[in-house]
Amino acid sequence: MKSGPDRCGHVRNLLTFLLSETNATAVILSHQHPGGKPEASREDLELTRRVRDMLRPLEVRLLDHVVYALSRLGRPGEWLSMREQNLL
Repeated sequence: MKSGPDRCGHVRNLLTFLLSETNATAVILSHQHPGGKPEASREDLELTRRVRDMLRPLEVRLLDHVVYALSRLGRPGEWLSMREQNLL
């Protein structure tokens, strides 16, 4: 996914397409942190808030935002649910 100011425009376009094609009433976001821990960064939290705010007038619920960290040799992948961590 893109970073910086273009990120929200990219997400808005993706959500517009998905919602118009599927008539979705709820969304779960997910992304990976390729080399690190599955912790929500400040940027992750801001993007999640902005997406939630974009969905609200459309009456679409943001159910969760899952962050996944890739597995490494001898270690399984890890994930974080922002919903479970009360970050939504």
